[in-house]
Amino acid sequence: MSRTYSRKLTPSTADLALIWDQENSDYRLTPLSAVKELFSTDTDVLNEPDSQYEAPLTGATVTITDNGNDIHLIITPVGTLAALTLTLPVNLRDKQTVLVNSTQELTALTVSGGAASVNGAPTTLAANGFFKLKYDEIVNSWYRVG
Repeated sequence: MSRTYSRKLTPSTADLALIWDQENSDYRLTPLSAVKELFSTDTDVLNEPDSQYEAPLTGATVTITDNGNDIHLIITPVGTLAALTLTLPVNLRDKQTVLVNSTQELTALTVSGGAASVNGAPTTLAANGFFKLKYDEIVNSWYRVG
């Protein structure tokens, strides 16, 4: 027995979406109107990272904001830094991310995870370079994902 699926291009608010309910560990069929309402009123659902701006000097330690949110760290030193240490947050949430950009070269970069391990963090960063780390709660580790 075969099934023909709709080729409808534009969904309507009466259509249903399959949503994973983390609290109850099951799937729920939810009207698209409810999904639309959730995304329009709860900005945390969109998971927009908080921005943090730093203009450190060589040898400085930058502590990334420790608020449990995703962070976009924008580093804007005056020139090349011979050494910089980044300290990752300790108030952690599973799947939390930290995105780091630098407008200048970081010749020696140290990334400290505090009580968590850090895997794959760069030891240098080119001018206008970036990297992204994601935290995994089960193994208490940060992993480079970009």
